[in-house]
Amino acid sequence: MPKGIGHAAGRHGKGRLFKRGRVWWIQYYAHGRQVRESSHSDKKVVAEKLLMRRLVEADAGALPVKQKPLTYDEMRERLATAWLLNKPEASRTDVGRALARLDEFFSGMSTSVITEEKIDEFKLARKATGASNATVNRALAALRQMFRLSSKRVKNPPEIKLFPEPPARKGFVEHKDYLRLWVALPDYLRPITAFGYALGMRLGELQNLTWDNVNVADGVIRLEADQTKSGEARQIPFGQLPELAQLMKQLRENRASSLVFTRSDGKPLGTFRKAWVRACVKVGLGRTLWYCAKCHRKREVEKKTWPPERQPSEAPTCECGAICRWHYEGLIFHDLRRTAVRNLRKAGVPESVAMKISGHKTREVFERYNIVNVADVEQAIERLGEFRQAEDRKLERPGARPN
Repeated sequence: MPKGIGHAAGRHGKGRLFKRGRVWWIQYYAHGRQVRESSHSDKKVVAEKLLMRRLVEADAGALPVKQKPLTYDEMRERLATAWLLNKPEASRTDVGRALARLDEFFSGMSTSVITEEKIDEFKLARKATGASNATVNRALAALRQMFRLSSKRVKNPPEIKLFPEPPARKGFVEHKDYLRLWVALPDYLRPITAFGYALGMRLGELQNLTWDNVNVADGVIRLEADQTKSGEARQIPFGQLPELAQLMKQLRENRASSLVFTRSDGKPLGTFRKAWVRACVKVGLGRTLWYCAKCHRKREVEKKTWPPERQPSEAPTCECGAICRWHYEGLIFHDLRRTAVRNLRKAGVPESVAMKISGHKTREVFERYNIVNVADVEQAIERLGEFRQAEDRKLERPGARPN
């Protein structure tokens, strides 16, 4: 042990000095870990003074704890915990499914190597698989949230830029088209479609609706906070619409399950995409296409198959060399929710009341559903014309015009 530093000995030991090349280094223990530090000098006395200072600081507990660099997996666990706490209905399986692509690319990496360049590599890898901008953005948003939750340990997080996305879907259905669809749908899908079209309830809310939530006599549906996406309880007086009251009464009389909307045999609806696509294509509210996931080209299906969801055995090859897959474009069940919001506004229902019925928590999202089509604009201009003509007529009265 070099002379001059023996008095610095304490419960953390005396430490030691050693050289690397011409530079003196010091070694000591702090917080139960061995620490080696350069004195940045070739003079031994400088290293001795630095070592004495570090030993005194270690005994006083004044040295900061040096943590290992944070890893992607540690950030992921923080995000998973936050998601599970905020969404009790979610499971570890759901989280794993949502983060699967991020896990494949970033698992095992330190945050120090997750740079903007590395994130760009992830973007390119995902786009090469045919993932859409929106799909990639959902993963990037999750990665951004990981860094935000770990901001105390990541001093300079990378900037994560999202891809531009197309505007929100603007699908809706006119009443005459809804009536044609109603006829084409199988009997077991008509009730849930009617409630979706009239009240704008979410598909998940309708599929999970039980008779405990329904008061047929009062004509009211009561959803608890844990049954809604917004996390707020909701009461919907469906009985004010005679057609819905009659439908609910029939369902109650013929019920074979605790669920309100079921298949003909009383089993849960589950996914009914095939029946929905079949009905929409039949009445002209949807079409089938060949779609290339690699270059995103679309082409009409030359030979129409029936049912439309049955994909022909021989799928064509795209110009880019990839095999095309069957794709449906057209009305989806969620478009009924958009239609209900638009109809509520057109009926003069105040925005705050319409949001209570549809279950929208924020005005921003509600406005995305408040779709205005060309006919709405034409009617508005027509009303403006009528208003101006009425104003002109007032001025044509004797003494109405100013001199």
